Amino acid sequence: MAKVLVLTDDIWVDNDVRAALTDPGTEIHTISDPTTIIDAITEHDADVAVIDLQVGWMGGMAVVREIRGAMENRQVERVRTVL
Repeated sequence: MAKVLVLTDDIWVDNDVRAALTDPGTEIHTISDPTTIIDAITEHDADVAVIDLQVGWMGGMAVVREIRGAMENRQVERVRTVL
């Protein structure tokens, strides 16, 4: 089963991602607070994180840098990111 984490604060982005990825073998979770991304990846054991380019005050590239830092510090084992 593929586990997808979506980070967005726009409902239409969440709807579009779900429409594209909904499948019996896919589990999708959505969060809207970029400061919780590391905890959410760990909690949901996400394989992929789909990140909106701008979520609140934080840009998507900053979120990716945070995820990569967490991977280097071994807070997160593995996750692929998509902007």
